[in-house]
Amino acid sequence: MEQLILTEAQANSFGQNTFPEIVGLVINHTPGGFLAEIYIHDGIESLLSVYGITGQLRFRKKILSSGSYEFSVDLKKGVYVATLTSGKNWAARRIIVQ
Repeated sequence: MEQLILTEAQANSFGQNTFPEIVGLVINHTPGGFLAEIYIHDGIESLLSVYGITGQLRFRKKILSSGSYEFSVDLKKGVYVATLTSGKNWAARRIIVQ
């Protein structure tokens, strides 16, 4: 097994968003839809999708820049998965509707 030695600065930055190609997604359910905080590398066309727990597509939208978005979609009680795909990177979050 190969051993990796990090400097203190590298160790302290580990886990932080130090790579500009990493995408971020924060989702909050609201009555009649959801709010999304999206962090992507601007200029890269991205795709936000919401799937039901059995895999059926419930929502899909192209995203062109980072920002706060509000989407209207009728989600019944249950668990959903939101995915954000941007280039070769992606993020996924769970949405629970009660």
